[in-house]
Amino acid sequence: MKKISDSFEFSGHFSGRLVIFCSDERFIKANMAFLKNSLEIQTSDLMVLPGGPVFIINDEPDLMERLKILVDAHKIKKIILISHSDCSYYKKNFDDLSEQKILEKQMDDNQKAINKLEKLFKGISVNTFHAEICNSKTINYTQIL
Repeated sequence: MKKISDSFEFSGHFSGRLVIFCSDERFIKANMAFLKNSLEIQTSDLMVLPGGPVFIINDEPDLMERLKILVDAHKIKKIILISHSDCSYYKKNFDDLSEQKILEKQMDDNQKAINKLEKLFKGISVNTFHAEICNSKTINYTQIL
């Protein structure tokens, strides 16, 4: 086995930000660039899992417990949620819905997640964005208000 060695600077502090998005590899690079370039977020905690922020409204106990640990231990003050089009989680779990209805469901779920997080963690700011595939070549981000 080849040994790989590298080193990186360690900052030692927490940014107070948490970003939650789907693990779909087609969006990872774009999500990270969006955070850095558009939102000017250089560092943050990440929760990256299938369906992204949907676990919040599903109230999945293990993931909610991990979220609470992060918020408390890492002094999270801002949470950013990112959903995306053509999401396998939504397509599998809502296969009876059209693409438009799935988008509407995602928007509704994002709003529910904001409301839940704001009730659960007093004083935390929550923003949510939706990444949409355009022309099969680009990804556009829209803030959900």
